[in-house]
Amino acid sequence: MKRTWRRAVWPAVPVVLVVLAGCGGGSHGEDGGLPTPTGPDTSVTEPADDVSSPSTDPATDGTSSGTDDGGTPDNGGTPSDDGGSGGSDASGGSDGGSSGGSAGDSGDTTPTVPGEVRATGLTQFEMVQGRPAWQSAAQNRAANSVLDLYPNGSFSFTTVDTVGVPLGGSYTVSGSEVDFEGQSVTPGPAGSTTLEIQGSVDLGAHTMTLHWVASSGMGAVVDGQSFASANSVAWNADVPVSFG
Repeated sequence: MKRTWRRAVWPAVPVVLVVLAGCGGGSHGEDGGLPTPTGPDTSVTEPADDVSSPSTDPATDGTSSGTDDGGTPDNGGTPSDDGGSGGSDASGGSDGGSSGGSAGDSGDTTPTVPGEVRATGLTQFEMVQGRPAWQSAAQNRAANSVLDLYPNGSFSFTTVDTVGVPLGGSYTVSGSEVDFEGQSVTPGPAGSTTLEIQGSVDLGAHTMTLHWVASSGMGAVVDGQSFASANSVAWNADVPVSFG
């Protein structure tokens, strides 16, 4: 018996193919029907909800915290106006921090300029010019320095075993630093000695820096012949001080 195959002609009906991505049970809706299409997660597109940045300025921490609380309501709904105003409240907290900082700044006061600054030792010494044999005497002068500061902006400097002291000059005050500078000229039988002092006092650290330059010159004429000599010494020192 011979079989005859006939081609079935189907009516032209549009066919829509549905491609299911991720057929796992979690991708289906609760009614067990077709899976609910899942779009790109846009939950991180809200700048207010991004709290992952570690470079946020601490001054704005209060504002960021308030915005996050308002953008993520507890009932899972959309952010309400109350949440947004909560962010404003947080910024108010930031203002409170600023006012607190201002209050702290207003408590800072400039140290009072003392009437006397007295060296109590020797922290650092550098011989810039002079004979090595003079260094011990120079260190002793630095360690025994006394600076008297007067309200009119002048000062008097004294120390031990030195020609040209007390030495006078003027000083200025900038914050917690006192800068001073002075000079003396002492005439002698055959010449003169010049002493120059420059330095600064740190009122907060109780330290004083000294720059010392002393020079002397002598001249004479013997039997019509001129003789002259000159000596100089220079050093820098850092000394701890006490105030009186």
